[in-house]
Amino acid sequence: MSFYRLMKHCQSTTLFFSLELSFDSRVLLKKSVQLLPCLYHTAHDLKLVCNNKPDILDMYKRLMNSEYDSVLGYRVMEALRNFVQHRGLPVHVISHKTSRTDDNRIKHLIIPIIRINDLESDGKFKKKLLEELKEEGDKLDIRLYIRQYIQSFYKFQKFIREILAEEVQNNDNLVTQLSHQENEPKPLST
Repeated sequence: MSFYRLMKHCQSTTLFFSLELSFDSRVLLKKSVQLLPCLYHTAHDLKLVCNNKPDILDMYKRLMNSEYDSVLGYRVMEALRNFVQHRGLPVHVISHKTSRTDDNRIKHLIIPIIRINDLESDGKFKKKLLEELKEEGDKLDIRLYIRQYIQSFYKFQKFIREILAEEVQNNDNLVTQLSHQENEPKPLST
């Protein structure tokens, strides 16, 4: 029975179970793997768009480095993304819990868990990061790290929007101006 059908089947009951994973690992961190090229392509695109302002690219790279250095979730998810891309399944257990809300709706809670010992036995996972994670326990719920990772992407996007706001406004004005010129009646040539 597929996970989706299992969830549909169990909607009427309160359920708590732990699933040992048996499906393709790339599904779990697919968005993470897809976001990474976005980061590096963004740096490349910033270079093209802001060619008269080289310090903007440096500011963006410093922001990315700062996030990596200061946000554990960013480092964890980058390491897990790399693990998925090159070695396999980093999420070892998914816990699923359903319950009823006050308005009689069904609430589903999915908790992806990684086991530190399994990452350590890989031998290629970053040692310094493993030491940081060991302080958190043997099994880690990675939802917090996912949230922190997404917050870092939000910071990157906010930075880019602020940097490009004036450029976007100038281009919008130019398009509007050209559009008005195109719509103006032209004199007939004789």
